[in-house]
Amino acid sequence: MTKRRLPIDVSAFRLRFAPLYNLLAGRGKAGPVVLAVVCLAALTLGAVRLKPATLSRVWESITSAQDCRNCGRQGAPAKPAQIQASYGTFANFDVTGAGTTALEGTIPTSINANGDVAGIYITTGNVSHGFERTSTGTITPFDATGAGTSKNQGTFPLSIDADGNIAGMYADSSNAYHGFIRNSGGAITPFNVSGAGTSGHRGTMPISINGGVIVGTYVTGSDTTTSVYHGFIRATNGTITAPIDVPGAGTGDKQGTQPSSINSAGDITGAYKDAGGVSHGFIYNGTTFTYPIDPPNSAATFPASIDAAGDIAGTYLDSTRLMHGFVRTAGGTINSFDPPGASTTPPGSGKGINLDGTIAGSINTAGTIAGFYTDNSKVAHGFFRTSDSKITSPLDDSGAGTGTMEGTAGLSINDSGVIAGGYVDTNSVLHGFVFTPNSTGSPKVTFAPTSLNMGNQALNTTSAAKTVTLKNTGTATLNISGVVPSTHFAVSSSTCGSTLAVGKTCKVSVTFTPTTPGKVTGTLTVTDNAAGSPQSVPLTGVGVEPATVTPAKATYAKQKLGTTSAAKKFTLTNNQTVALSNIVISTTGDFAVSAKTCTTSLAAKGKCTVSVTFTPKATGTRTGQLSVSDSAANSPQTASLTGTGD
Repeated sequence: MTKRRLPIDVSAFRLRFAPLYNLLAGRGKAGPVVLAVVCLAALTLGAVRLKPATLSRVWESITSAQDCRNCGRQGAPAKPAQIQASYGTFANFDVTGAGTTALEGTIPTSINANGDVAGIYITTGNVSHGFERTSTGTITPFDATGAGTSKNQGTFPLSIDADGNIAGMYADSSNAYHGFIRNSGGAITPFNVSGAGTSGHRGTMPISINGGVIVGTYVTGSDTTTSVYHGFIRATNGTITAPIDVPGAGTGDKQGTQPSSINSAGDITGAYKDAGGVSHGFIYNGTTFTYPIDPPNSAATFPASIDAAGDIAGTYLDSTRLMHGFVRTAGGTINSFDPPGASTTPPGSGKGINLDGTIAGSINTAGTIAGFYTDNSKVAHGFFRTSDSKITSPLDDSGAGTGTMEGTAGLSINDSGVIAGGYVDTNSVLHGFVFTPNSTGSPKVTFAPTSLNMGNQALNTTSAAKTVTLKNTGTATLNISGVVPSTHFAVSSSTCGSTLAVGKTCKVSVTFTPTTPGKVTGTLTVTDNAAGSPQSVPLTGVGVEPATVTPAKATYAKQKLGTTSAAKKFTLTNNQTVALSNIVISTTGDFAVSAKTCTTSLAAKGKCTVSVTFTPKATGTRTGQLSVSDSAANSPQTASLTGTGD
């Protein structure tokens, strides 16, 4: 009999199965349906499901003769009072058509900034399907074309971005894996990475999407050859860059690189397994790898998510195989954490990961981390940890069971602090939830600078942009509903979205286009949920002619006939952002140009001078004009001249 090589990194696979493996399978022989469920809950490492023939080998360190599917009914602790109302509100939901027996149901996997959720639901027969749930509660099921319809096959959405694009994978009728992207309009595009395996349980596995850019893992090899993991990036135009391999990654069987998350800047985090079989974290910015990333005392490290600032949340395994959460700042500082009540009992000897302890699942732009932990009775509880290290727990859904391998698991958090996840009831059925935390503070807006002076600008032309930085200095998420400038001013670019997390900044660039001469005043108005809304930033600018000659007039003192006066100096100014060309300078009357710095052209925003003298040819008042013709729209520019002949 041919030995089957597993197309997964076993340790990483188990870790990412944490949200539902412990809840459903316990230490017993979980069965293929459990693996199907937890595979879809994987937010980072893109693990794949196994067939019964390989199950015992994969889970050799955590299997026993007991089927713990109903362990919670045997000596389960008394059900505690549900206290989620102290922290926020659970909105529970199930997809119509989801199975209602053990190990079936609804599993949210990702929530975006708008509150839209992507996930999977499992029907009778253990077939998986995708769904999208909008922030208003409308649920749309979907399936990728080509997805298998037999046991442990189907469609597995894993990530949704702010634009409503969903990335995931599907298993075909031969159990090979393919990637897909579903756009906000519902159109699904499949794709495969060149070089990915095409036999069962190998192939292309997208894991995370941000701004339409996808990262994930593809697995090479076959059942009879070495299977190696490689990362890939798929651009918005469909171009795939692969392989993305950490230099320290091993190239042996079940070794390699497994990206888990991409942020808005295009930075990627994930895990890699070295040649010695040890898992470490990494960051890739498109050109450079930072590795290894390991918390102190880590025996294996699994980054799960990276925020816009480059902060990473993840989980590590200590030497006793107990799990702990960690956060790494963009500057490289690593702090570990465990919610109060997290298991402190090492799972015992064996290989791999038993997933006792703390699992950090997702981090948002405010640095808030969502996840779950198991207590010493093997019951799961949700938590969230804010950037000031405060942990709020337990988050227990009122529908969740409280026996062994039951409970609540937070999986994904958005920038408003809303968490999507799942819970397992007393019948081992899966259900989805969206948890909205109570507001614990209020947002506050500050601007830098507090006003913008756009300076002089030629009429009917647009100035260079100037930028104002908006910062949320409050203690709650800022919800921005409008950024609007007044007439003659415009927003040329903005990084401000619909929300701004605590302590974060965004930038608004403003331009000025005057249509009439003189000073123009206005405001940049920001409408939001902070006190004093709308807030405003004063804007000023001066509309000027494209080119000017100053002073506009000059009077010379009495001058003896036939003699020449001292020169008076005039300045030609180009107020445009383009060069002034075809300059011709002339005078009339008894006036003449004696010197000049002006040539036939003048640089944008440049100045030059013209000196003019007076030589009267007759007595009495004498008049004339200095005239400059050029390429400006208000050509010629003139200055009136007056003198008296004596």
